[in-house]
Amino acid sequence: MQVPPSLKLLCRAWINCIRVVLAVSLIASMAYISVSNVVGQGKGDFGIFWQVGHKIVTGDLAPIYAEAPQADENSQAHPSLVFFWYPPHFAATCMPLGLMPFKTSMAVFKAAQTTALLFASLLFVSSLYTVSQMARPLLVTTLTAVTFIPMSLTISLCQPGIIIGFLPITAAYAALLRGRFLLAGMSLGVIVNKPQFLLPFALVGLACLLTKGRTDGRKENTFIGFNELLKVATGFAITAAAFAILGLSLFGLDGYLLWMQRLKSSVEFVYAHVGFTGYKEPYELISSLAMAIAFQCQQIPTAIVKSASSIFLLVAALGELYLLYRIASSSNSIRNKLDATMITALLSLPVVSPYFRIYDLSLVVLAAWIIFLGSPTGEKKTLTRIKVLTLIFLLFVDIRCLIIPLELAHKLTWINLVFVIAVTIYSLSVLLLLQPREKKVPDLLPGDQRGCGAGE
Repeated sequence: MQVPPSLKLLCRAWINCIRVVLAVSLIASMAYISVSNVVGQGKGDFGIFWQVGHKIVTGDLAPIYAEAPQADENSQAHPSLVFFWYPPHFAATCMPLGLMPFKTSMAVFKAAQTTALLFASLLFVSSLYTVSQMARPLLVTTLTAVTFIPMSLTISLCQPGIIIGFLPITAAYAALLRGRFLLAGMSLGVIVNKPQFLLPFALVGLACLLTKGRTDGRKENTFIGFNELLKVATGFAITAAAFAILGLSLFGLDGYLLWMQRLKSSVEFVYAHVGFTGYKEPYELISSLAMAIAFQCQQIPTAIVKSASSIFLLVAALGELYLLYRIASSSNSIRNKLDATMITALLSLPVVSPYFRIYDLSLVVLAAWIIFLGSPTGEKKTLTRIKVLTLIFLLFVDIRCLIIPLELAHKLTWINLVFVIAVTIYSLSVLLLLQPREKKVPDLLPGDQRGCGAGE
């Protein structure tokens, strides 16, 4: 019996309606959860940043990098500055926060983070599409960010990652697309405020240098030439120097030496649970593979754990360098290389960074934007697989954030190890899928010898 065409159309219409309802329901529920996290959380770490700004405003700098005395019971701020592990130049940028009352300052800080996120979305989309084409991509980027809970946790816990990490890296990517290498370097320079984010991008630069050094007698499809790389490095140095001058003007060289001592004690603390009485490292926030493994090795001497972690991180960094080198030296298009290297740098952070938190996973959103809207590979099947893996990963992280309560995360620390291993598997899967298939670099036309922003 043949089904009438009208009935087929009606069935298709109903199926499409069901799909739309399911999609809208999922997006609405995840958006509600994310907004609830932002609005409903307490002050998180903001008390530390406000207290640093207040100390600078009042001219009382000494306690910032020394073990501060406990605040009185009625204080709204964090009871101690001993957990402030950021560099002096970041401390200097906290000064405006101390000019306002605590609650007002926190509201302004969250508003600034949200504005930075929206601006990053607009900046990303505008670098890929014309004004008439921007509506749907803007919707995709905004929804991806809003529904990814680590992003909302960054705002709700008052972490500065969007302002000093997500936005600058997005701006650097947009600048590279336009071939503005000096501006890209200046944007990347902002992440000196969170130095653990720097290593993957340093490896990208090293991979470009190694590619430039090849002498196989062929014309190369240069990813970023030496002159362009020098511009990026110069821009980075300008911004880094500006922050260093700001930090030195307030804290002097002694402030940086005290900060380095603070970092040393923080490493002891993170890997050995010692050094600061009365504080429990928040297991539920772990998303660095090295940290997750170290926390399962409490019976092993700290020196052995730290040495093993250092060796592991070195091997991981060398592995990432190899993957980046293969991408940079391949015959893929300049645009494919830019997208693939940026994704590789972002997704490698949970593995190559010694200190990485679940809210820092918000950087994965930029990788997701590039995967969904960019062109990390010229192979459609490979790109489809990467998109599916990314969707599964985003949902997996959200589900983990929702179903694992804090009390359970504290007691069953192995759950976090399983979570971070899953994050690592996803990252490694995508990075391997992005690897070029060819072994030799073919001769190219002279017009193809250009930087990554030239006409791609």
